[in-house]
Amino acid sequence: MLGGARHGLDRTGRSSSAEQTQTAVTCPPESVTVGSGVVNISATVRRSPAYCNRFTTASFEIALACDLRVARRAGGLVGLPEISLGVLPGTGGTQRLTRLLGAGKALPLMLSGRTVESEEALELGLVTQVIGDAETREVKGKPRRVPALSREDFVAQVVELARGYCTPHRAAMAAGHIKRAVQSGGELPLESGLALERELQAKLFASDDAREGLSAFVEKRKAQFSNT
Repeated sequence: MLGGARHGLDRTGRSSSAEQTQTAVTCPPESVTVGSGVVNISATVRRSPAYCNRFTTASFEIALACDLRVARRAGGLVGLPEISLGVLPGTGGTQRLTRLLGAGKALPLMLSGRTVESEEALELGLVTQVIGDAETREVKGKPRRVPALSREDFVAQVVELARGYCTPHRAAMAAGHIKRAVQSGGELPLESGLALERELQAKLFASDDAREGLSAFVEKRKAQFSNT
């Protein structure tokens, strides 16, 4: 589960923190945790989605350990602005952002401390999906760009998204083996990575899920996976 306090910077650059509430949805064998701005699905945290409005500093560093990062349009800023506090992104940010974007893109973002809106975050690869629309409303006497998608509707959509990666809709064992092939294989020489891929594929071919998936394909029906 991802939870606890959220620490970040507000739009003026001042430090801020707020307690983050969460809702858990049972989705065997994984758990799903949902919040107000971004959802993440991670093997490291058992594919647990989490969310916050301003997705910066430690909360974003945790998200970088995740496979999917889905933002609500106009829901807040995304980035690693720790340099403005005189420190570095020390919860894995320097390492994971570099592995995600490459040093050429990650370094300027961290050195500048720049935070971006969800649309630019998607272009940069900081998030994997943006949902909902934005609208302009008067907030404290000033026009502000805010989410048109309510928090409740956002939660409903991201829970549905997360459920799509759980059994019986998706073969969770295959998803885990794909992750291992990509993450572990990517650190190996090509020949070793291909050998790992073959080993994992052989294990999957021996699973009930593979038999169900192939049978469903032949019978032209929707597969019902059991994670076995």
